[in-house]
Amino acid sequence: MGEIVPVSNRTEVNAFLRQHYLGGVAGWLTAGAMVREEGLGWDGVVVVSRPTARLSPYRSEVTRLCVRRLSPKNSCSRLLGWATRWAVANRRDPVVSYADPSVGHTGAIYRAANFKAEGTTSGGDWGNRAGRKVRYAGPKLRFVWWKP
Repeated sequence: MGEIVPVSNRTEVNAFLRQHYLGGVAGWLTAGAMVREEGLGWDGVVVVSRPTARLSPYRSEVTRLCVRRLSPKNSCSRLLGWATRWAVANRRDPVVSYADPSVGHTGAIYRAANFKAEGTTSGGDWGNRAGRKVRYAGPKLRFVWWKP
């Protein structure tokens, strides 16, 4: 399997994230990319940011997790493992992430990476800027990873 490396170039990460249904990100605390075994391109990307909820009790949030269709088995778990190790090393745990049932996400990848289900969000849109595309319209499943 390919190695996971930190990435600092937002343009490259956002180019990869064009295939994600939410698209790219404006900024992050860190991002990691799984380099293909052949060394050309990436198989997946994970982005860790400050929590989007202003009053969140969590210290970091996985805001994007995206892998290519033919990525190696367990790519999502490996990327989430990299993100949680980064959070612990930088005193940014616990880590929260959300699964979106409206696009078929069940949270299985988070459970496989030892995240614990913590309920659902209340939903509702919060596209608060004029002309901004509303990104979060319905309830999401919340998963939290705590340092063991």
